[in-house]
Amino acid sequence: MTLPFVYMMNVTMLARLLFLMDDGPISRNRWVIMFLIPLAAACAFEPGTNFWLLLGGIGLINLLAIAGDSRIKNRELFRFVILLCFVILYSIFFSPMIRLEFNARLLTQLHGWAGYSSLLAVITPPDVEKASVILFGLLLASNEVNLLIRSCFRLFGLIPSGKPAKDEKYLLKPVDTQELNAGRLIGILERIIMVVLVLGGSIGSIGFVLAAKAFARFRELDQRPFAEYVLIGTLLSTLFAVLIGYGIKMVF
Repeated sequence: MTLPFVYMMNVTMLARLLFLMDDGPISRNRWVIMFLIPLAAACAFEPGTNFWLLLGGIGLINLLAIAGDSRIKNRELFRFVILLCFVILYSIFFSPMIRLEFNARLLTQLHGWAGYSSLLAVITPPDVEKASVILFGLLLASNEVNLLIRSCFRLFGLIPSGKPAKDEKYLLKPVDTQELNAGRLIGILERIIMVVLVLGGSIGSIGFVLAAKAFARFRELDQRPFAEYVLIGTLLSTLFAVLIGYGIKMVF
């Protein structure tokens, strides 16, 4: 992965983390903000034909997202597919064949500003690349993995958010929105901790994270449907977190 690719993916996933956490349809204003953030970030690259084509591709993907988000039944899976569209777009424009690069004058200016800070002055390009890849993995393990897990819940007939449609059958009754949001945040923190443990070579400590989660849900685990729901979610969450952690180590 090249630094420009990771840079644009981090900006895109950060915008999605801030504005794409709800299960319901997203307002057009929020989609516009998510569209403007990558556009602003893309201004760090050299202007030219490829630059304008990149902006057009970002706009096209966002138009597709706005058009389909309120119409697709499995909204979580659709939103993850939109992320894959960004992956394909960025991988093309930052490939060795096209090589859309950072604006040289901007990099020189940033390097000059770093000289005014004793903290930034010691940061080297390899440090920036390593930190960017780690951030990429942590963002991927947060809301993006949550979309995959929620999509699996729908496919397997597990609990949805809100009242299910007449033709939908779920394992459990609908969950309160506040409880669902708390569970989502716990899952994000859980996966981030797991990724950090894998990177630190302490994969065995993941057991303590799982034990803490089980302790918090101890009384509710007496209900078999809920216990199965928690077990499936925990195993999926752990699987994705471990895969992401080892994926980052492979990149290094």
